[in-house]
Amino acid sequence: MAFHTFLCHRSPCGGGCDSLPARPVRTGSSPGPGAGPSTWRAPARNERMKRGSEAVAEGQVMGPEDLVYDAARGVVYTGCEDGWIKRVTLNDSVADSVVENWVNTGGRPLGLAFDHNVVLTTHYDGVDVAHDGTIYFTDASYKYSVKDSVIDILEGKPNGRFLSYNPATNKTTLLAHDLYFPNGVALSPDQQFVLFCETVLMRCMKYYIQGPKKGSIDKFCDLPGMPDTIHYDGQGQYWIGIATVM
Repeated sequence: MAFHTFLCHRSPCGGGCDSLPARPVRTGSSPGPGAGPSTWRAPARNERMKRGSEAVAEGQVMGPEDLVYDAARGVVYTGCEDGWIKRVTLNDSVADSVVENWVNTGGRPLGLAFDHNVVLTTHYDGVDVAHDGTIYFTDASYKYSVKDSVIDILEGKPNGRFLSYNPATNKTTLLAHDLYFPNGVALSPDQQFVLFCETVLMRCMKYYIQGPKKGSIDKFCDLPGMPDTIHYDGQGQYWIGIATVM
């Protein structure tokens, strides 16, 4: 396997999700006086989806789930289904990239976060660390294990949770429950809210951790498919991996 993902990006200031466009095709006669409504359809495949992309570590990573990028060192870390967190050193040529077995977790690393030069991994589905050290993470399903996660998606019931952990007090707090397979976590740059995706409902939600709306949840955006992980790029955009386009 290699790193492959469909990314859509969204500005924290609002607006729709900016995915790669598909040209609509109109079938039937043109609308006119007395004419019935025309039918619009999108092509089944977006030929522009992989334009400008390259496969990295092809054949050297097994089921990469999440990843974090250390820009200072030019290194990508990703959690794989065999338990290894792989370290991929990027070079000018993709073919020259170096893949190493970095740490074996003994489980299934799902969420990764990079904080103060430390890679944080969790067996939960998304994780990010606030400036005050609080760790925010999602639990996609309290009912089913990782190997049975597809059953949870097919069941379509709200078995997920959003939580926080305070390392100073060793306390875990349930922030939201009855979520539809929450997956991926990203803090806003001003630390006012946390974003998490709901895979089954194909949307991204905003949980306020500061300000007058603290503790409340709003919809951040709808998505063109089932999201899997979200990251803020430090340049005003959130990048969301779409596992299945609908």
